[in-house]
Amino acid sequence: MKIVRAKKRNCRNATLGGAASATAKYCNSLPSNIGYFRVPVRAVTAHSVTQPQLNPSCLNNAASVFTAAPESVVARDVEIEQLVQTNTDSANDCPKPMGTMSETTHRIHLAKVEKSLEQSFASVGLVGELKFSPGEYTQNCEAVRGILQEQRNNLAKIPERVFVALLIFCARYEDTSVAGFWPVFLQRLGLRNDASNQNACRQLFYKAQQNLAPLYFPAEGYACLTPISFHAIIPQVCVPEMVSLLRHIGRGAGWDAVADLEISEIERQLQIAASKLRMTKAICRFVSDTYSRRLAAQLVQDLCEAAHLHQRGVFLSQQIDCLLEDRPVQREIWSKLIAAAPESNESTGLNRSLFVAPRWQWDVKARQMRLYFPRQNVISSTRPAAFVVGAERFPVQAQRRDGRWEIEPTYLARLPLHQASRLKIELRAENDVCLGTWKIAPLEGKVLFFQLNAAGTLATHMAVERGLPAGEWLLLLRNDCQLHAAEGEVKPLRKYYPPRYFEEYQALLAELSPPLQVFVINAEKEEAPERIPLVEEMLHRLRLEGNLLAEADDPSGTATFTGVAPEVILTAQSWEEIKHLQLQVRNLTANNEEDAVAIMNSLQSLRHANIAIWSETQQQLRIQLESLLPADTAGRLRLKLLRGLQSAQYLPLEFNLVPALRLTPSSAEMASTLYTTEDAPHVQVTCSATPRLTSREGRVQPILPGLHEIQWSGHETDFEATLDFGHFRLPLRWHPHILRARMHTQHSCESWVAPPPTLFVEKLSFHDLLTIEGIPDAEFQLFAGEVKTGQKRFDLKARLQFPVSVLSDFVNRSSAQQVPVRIVVKHQQRTYTLLLLVVTKKAANGFNGEGEPLCYLRVGQQVFHPDYGLGVLEAFTDTTVGTEIIHTAQFQFDRYAGVRFLIPVNRHLPVHGYRQRTSLQFAPSGQSRKFIVGEKAKIAVSETL
Repeated sequence: MKIVRAKKRNCRNATLGGAASATAKYCNSLPSNIGYFRVPVRAVTAHSVTQPQLNPSCLNNAASVFTAAPESVVARDVEIEQLVQTNTDSANDCPKPMGTMSETTHRIHLAKVEKSLEQSFASVGLVGELKFSPGEYTQNCEAVRGILQEQRNNLAKIPERVFVALLIFCARYEDTSVAGFWPVFLQRLGLRNDASNQNACRQLFYKAQQNLAPLYFPAEGYACLTPISFHAIIPQVCVPEMVSLLRHIGRGAGWDAVADLEISEIERQLQIAASKLRMTKAICRFVSDTYSRRLAAQLVQDLCEAAHLHQRGVFLSQQIDCLLEDRPVQREIWSKLIAAAPESNESTGLNRSLFVAPRWQWDVKARQMRLYFPRQNVISSTRPAAFVVGAERFPVQAQRRDGRWEIEPTYLARLPLHQASRLKIELRAENDVCLGTWKIAPLEGKVLFFQLNAAGTLATHMAVERGLPAGEWLLLLRNDCQLHAAEGEVKPLRKYYPPRYFEEYQALLAELSPPLQVFVINAEKEEAPERIPLVEEMLHRLRLEGNLLAEADDPSGTATFTGVAPEVILTAQSWEEIKHLQLQVRNLTANNEEDAVAIMNSLQSLRHANIAIWSETQQQLRIQLESLLPADTAGRLRLKLLRGLQSAQYLPLEFNLVPALRLTPSSAEMASTLYTTEDAPHVQVTCSATPRLTSREGRVQPILPGLHEIQWSGHETDFEATLDFGHFRLPLRWHPHILRARMHTQHSCESWVAPPPTLFVEKLSFHDLLTIEGIPDAEFQLFAGEVKTGQKRFDLKARLQFPVSVLSDFVNRSSAQQVPVRIVVKHQQRTYTLLLLVVTKKAANGFNGEGEPLCYLRVGQQVFHPDYGLGVLEAFTDTTVGTEIIHTAQFQFDRYAGVRFLIPVNRHLPVHGYRQRTSLQFAPSGQSRKFIVGEKAKIAVSETL
């Protein structure tokens, strides 16, 4: 019997001829568990399940990723099936099981799809971006259903990539918002919706996920459904509402305003918009869930930028359609957005002010925290004037655009962060009407993480609720805490000084490899360590190399380059990975609408033109931007790598570019120079473009065309200026080292204008602090009269701070009654002396003590009065008291600003140097009183308050 059957098979194979050989050759190249010839031909029956046929137009589409076998192969398979069915009548030796022929056909079809998916999965970051139409999804579901035959044990026969694709496109095309995901998916496969079938599908997905390592699957959320929904991008039921949301954004806040926002801010604004527009649960879930809100934000940002460029005439509809050819999700939304008719209630939309949440920044050079406000779009009839915090007002720059007031990005510095309550910040108009309010919580916690900018001058606070990516971070670690990684306690690369009001923290720069644990040392009760998980960065970062302008103080911390445009560097595993990307360069601060053209170039064309150079050994591409930008380009530019119109797996990058600029002294020279209040710093600015130079605190003097000099007072806190190129304003800021001192309380505002105080020795308390500013690594000595301390050095902080009470013993060792306390600093072979304060041991009765006769002093002489402190001789005058003329000296004492004192010239006062003071020509009007200058009451001089 075996011999007879073998002969029959040989005859049948001979009848099939070359077609069977070709099919065998194809099937032998498939995985071993999927094949046509593993099923005996004698088992084929004519009673097979009717199968839906594939769409020939879809199969012939060469651009399709989810394609079936080539047309010739399909024809051969159909011919083989027909021939086999014709010859089944002669093979009636054994029973004919139902559906065997259909199952075999389905398995061959799915094997071909799996073969195609093997390359397709490697070319995309999200499976939902593959060209997989609803019809193809249905056909492949039917093929899987034919194999399963209501038996979940047959799930092992389904190719892994096919199964993952069906899961993902089920979340994409099916409406799962009502019944849930598993009932819909299992019904598609012909399986019962029970826990066993659901678990079997999960296990197959987990197994397939391990073999798809290049694809990113989020770890948060549900272990199975979250990654599926993530790769599905957006459910089909959400597409119409997403189009409606985009139209509302364009009419209200403006597409350009949303395109300029950070991704985290777009996430927040989308949730607010969906709530105000009362959208369905499906779209609200899409824009708010942890795993999908980042996708939603990226989708909205890309489409808003495309709509803005289309609105400005930069891109035509045909060009955008071409760019979106390989991005079906964006193309579907875009086509509906352009074709959508205006709604009847368009005027109600989201026509509201777009208030963007501020972010904390750490000004490393100035050692202070500041609050950065991105660009705000405000709908108001009056111009916004200032941010108001308590009694402080911070002016803003605003311009009218598209019916809205656009407030330029700015920051608020020297805020009262010591207050325990939240900061209330109001945006007020010129008529003092409140336009918006923010309530900002102060920064607090065991550890705070910041990301440094390119110049290393500014760090932005990063929230770590979801975790922290690996890399270099600047952090503030509370003194009673320790930070541990897997290998042990984190070792800092460098130590910084903490900003003001954060003295209980350590400031460290460290290379972190999460997960991290934060331990509290010597806690009263044992606390569980705070755990900070690792968050994988989905996007790579671009890098810029060029002539960096360290003095630039862009409010957002964006790097500024001068002269030549920087080189762009991007890393990749291979050239094949990035060769299909496009580079978009946009000037965000163009002079007019026509200049705001987005420059688009493919990386392949840039490489052919030798503008981009690929290094195989370093696995990086260097792009010379100078060859792409027009001559004399200045302003804020944005770089973006695109796949079509969707952002590629690289974060967008912004930078400032200004013409060749020379600052004298340079930042390095200024860092090594010690200035004084008498010899205040000044800077020369040379620029070929001859911009307008202004300074709020300094005095600007033009010297030559293109050459300006800025001079500041040594008592200033901010040393800043602004270069105005007409369409672009660039703030500049310097941090000179000035030898100066001030006495203050713990949380008083920083001010250096107060003169050296005069105190009795009993008033040297712990409440008052003395702060001295110097320069790092300079030697200094403190003197109290003739008594001096040992020689010390300034540390990297370049500041000394101590309570004045520590000077008590130091002053008592001096033999003088009035003890001047001064500091002597030696730096670069120069000696600097600064009077800190004057301490008197006991009050003098009258003016008969030691000192110089007033008649011998000259105008501008500085003296010390035991009751009124330090003062300056302003003039000599004759004063009439009754009928008697008295020769007096006119003084102004620092303790009583605006008061005129007249003292007879035959008295004595101690002299403490010379200080130029302007005489009061007219005493201010007010209350008058008398005080006794001698023993006789008849010698009295009026004092005007």
